[in-house]
Amino acid sequence: MKIVTDNPFIINRKKILYDQRYSMRRLAIEIGVTAQAVAQSINGKTQSLKMHRTICNKLGVSLVNFWPELYGEEIVPPDMENITSLVVGALSDRV
Repeated sequence: MKIVTDNPFIINRKKILYDQRYSMRRLAIEIGVTAQAVAQSINGKTQSLKMHRTICNKLGVSLVNFWPELYGEEIVPPDMENITSLVVGALSDRV
């Protein structure tokens, strides 16, 4: 079987739909939008916060759990923290 996508975020969203026994079509009907609109949201083709909230409310999941790449906490690489402290330290030495 060929996998359509290897994007783990999209796979996770589809798994949540499957676990709750929703097809994209059924979800679309229940929230009053087209199946294409739901598919575009699930597949990451659109970033409509209104649509994302509607989907998450219907499924009973949080935005962070359903779209972690968009609504998760920002991850700052450790190197950036060191660079920031070095720059701030160097600037305070000049004062």
